[in-house]
Amino acid sequence: GAVFDFEGTSTQVIGNLNAPRAITLSAIIYCLRCMVGYDIPLNQGCLIPISVNIPKGSVLDPNPGAAVIGGNVLTSQRIVDVIFKAFSTCAASQGCMNNITFGSEADSL
Repeated sequence: GAVFDFEGTSTQVIGNLNAPRAITLSAIIYCLRCMVGYDIPLNQGCLIPISVNIPKGSVLDPNPGAAVIGGNVLTSQRIVDVIFKAFSTCAASQGCMNNITFGSEADSL
């Protein structure tokens, strides 16, 4: 199986670009499904033959309470780019899901 080793990943950040471990695992599954030439089930069983090393306390597996919302849409896309680049599949996507949030502090009252 493949080894996905994220050793050397930055420590978690104060801002919201941290990505929960599940986001990193989802990015791996997404990439594997894209690179395999046939349909495979969309479940964690895809990871059984895969070894994954994600350092705890890193931007890809932050401590509880760390802000993570940006990691779901921005960091996840960078993970996908890095994996595709590592497999020489494709790279240099736009690297963002282009989420836009509308509102103001007054809207939250």
